[in-house]
Amino acid sequence: MSRVRQSYCTEVGDSESEDNVDNEQVSFLNDNVGPSKLRVVSALRRVSTKQSPYFKAFYKHFPLELTLDTGAEVSMIKASSADYIGVTIKKSNHSALQADGVTPLNIVGECHFTLSRDGIELQLEALVVNDLDVDILAGIPFMSSNDIAIFPSKHKIVIRDKVTVMYGSPNEELNSSNTRVRRTQAFLIRAPSASSVVWPGCYGEYDIPSEIESDCILAVEPHTDASRTKDWPSPQIAQSVAGKIRIVNNTSVPQFIQRNEHFCRVRLTTTIDNAPEAPDNIRDIKTTNYIDSHILPNFSNKSL
Repeated sequence: MSRVRQSYCTEVGDSESEDNVDNEQVSFLNDNVGPSKLRVVSALRRVSTKQSPYFKAFYKHFPLELTLDTGAEVSMIKASSADYIGVTIKKSNHSALQADGVTPLNIVGECHFTLSRDGIELQLEALVVNDLDVDILAGIPFMSSNDIAIFPSKHKIVIRDKVTVMYGSPNEELNSSNTRVRRTQAFLIRAPSASSVVWPGCYGEYDIPSEIESDCILAVEPHTDASRTKDWPSPQIAQSVAGKIRIVNNTSVPQFIQRNEHFCRVRLTTTIDNAPEAPDNIRDIKTTNYIDSHILPNFSNKSL
């Protein structure tokens, strides 16, 4: 009786522990035993992963991304992000541990502020920590107080039964770089139907065209023609939230916006992997800090 070396392994019975079967076990079988009676054991077992639910919201003119975590008993914000948007950080007596339940988090303090999306105000109470891999980790307290529901199978977030936000993509193949078609096209941004003035340090909120994804990163550039030769807004990168962008007047003079005026253009941006580093003479564009309206009582956006 001859023996043939086959790259299959026999079915594991009740009397034999599956732990004793190697991933790449080789069995010596009789000639009359065919592969159809055998079960192939995969040499590589993987645990599937899915992206955490997230959505974007405005704090003043700053767009922020909130990652929702149903396993977090407290919300947290990265210290560098809290410092960048200028929220007030207070001392905190709270302590928090990482997911292992042992390693403590480096807590700087705590902050309380209001975000907005689609006209809905969202209250956030968060610990300010240094070692956080996302900008904001919104836990159960945030989701409960703002009535936020998650539907992971549909990649859907529902806020107060009024606003639905889709995150990620149910079909990742359609969003792969191999199947995505891109085009370079400039879109004009139209001012609201009422004239307004954007004072220095304040911002204006404008709708983006419906052809553009509601939450995306855009390159903003001024639109100059025979009727408009102003240098505002300056070229910059802006994040749209729920189909709107907020642009700060970082000049020293008020900017008058006529009703329905085409005052700037936007282009879609693309993330390039392994991009070369920018030359030393190129610096990031930083916007002027927001100035609250109560500081400048007469410097607020007004319809004319």
